[in-house]
Amino acid sequence: MFRAADPAKDQTYVLHMATAEQLAASLFPAGESSKDDLRDQARALGLRVADKPDSYDVCFIPGGDTVGYLAKRLPVVTGPVVDLTGAVVGEHDGVWRYTIGQRRGLGLDTHERRFVVDLDASSNTVVVGTRDDLACHWMDLDEVTWTGEDARGRGLTGPVSVQVRAHSAVRPALVEVADGRVRVHLDEPEDGVAIGQSAVLYDGDECLGGGRIVAAQRPAPVAG
Repeated sequence: MFRAADPAKDQTYVLHMATAEQLAASLFPAGESSKDDLRDQARALGLRVADKPDSYDVCFIPGGDTVGYLAKRLPVVTGPVVDLTGAVVGEHDGVWRYTIGQRRGLGLDTHERRFVVDLDASSNTVVVGTRDDLACHWMDLDEVTWTGEDARGRGLTGPVSVQVRAHSAVRPALVEVADGRVRVHLDEPEDGVAIGQSAVLYDGDECLGGGRIVAAQRPAPVAG
């Protein structure tokens, strides 16, 4: 499986979980066309969707207000915001309101730029730090799917490119597979790597597969 001709509309990050058997039975007729070309074709055919606005973020949430959408469905559960020393520096209304790397919306009374560097749902704690504290050098994956036997063979150990968010840039890395564990070593540290996200591996434009991030280099342990 290869990236689409239109990089802005490439869906391989999401499709990485399709097995080789599923891909063999799939067709992607729009993969070699740009979105503008497809709109022109739809317009020539008189289709109403020709000028339909693009959807962004979570498409079923009106206006892209993810926090507002969740706030109507999840309870407010206050908890501490702490720094890497364990000192309480603020209070939050639910860890689900935050993502790794988030800077806005923390409500901290400080002139220092703080970022969310960890989320602990079990203790309902948000951990903040500096941008340097976000740097991730490696991550472990589980539930890994390889898009084909050839891709799996080349993905066992060797250089790859990795993408950790749907619209992030790819980064050079080294992947190691041993004893059922897949570890990805980044050539340069990456910000905003979050447990539960997908990490997808590429060889050029070819999607080799990917899996769910279950561990990553974390910031220094909180004291106490």
